[in-house]
Amino acid sequence: MSLWTWSPTNSSLGRPLHLTEERADPKTDEREGAAPRLVKSMAPNSFVRLACGGGHALALTGDGRLYAWGWNSYGQLGGGAGRDDASRPQAVPAFTGLRCGCIAAGAAHSAALVWDDRVAGVPPAVRCYTWGAHGAGQLGHPSAEAHGSPREVDAL
Repeated sequence: MSLWTWSPTNSSLGRPLHLTEERADPKTDEREGAAPRLVKSMAPNSFVRLACGGGHALALTGDGRLYAWGWNSYGQLGGGAGRDDASRPQAVPAFTGLRCGCIAAGAAHSAALVWDDRVAGVPPAVRCYTWGAHGAGQLGHPSAEAHGSPREVDAL
């Protein structure tokens, strides 16, 4: 399956942003992003799920690898708070070696169900992880602060 994106503002498209805000004709920039285009940086991967948030997106491959891109104002990309936005899909480092199954993206937060089978002889455990903005309690953690890296929801 291929991933195609478009946006009238050129944000969170998952492809290199060769257009800049300094361009003389902002209408040209808008038309450029409004046309659907293939996300070539992910061409060898096969996506089976996609979740779109307020300014970021998550994509899941057939073998359970999770990628994120877009705005990262609250750490919703999962690579740590305070890191730059990403114009191309990047692997979520906390899940290296694990298989993600279900994903969700909110306005500025993300969630994933992860199959943890790292302990030999023990059946895989399904764990819920959340990260990003947490001002309204949407991450399910006791504190109200944002989490820039995936954190397991203990209550589940």
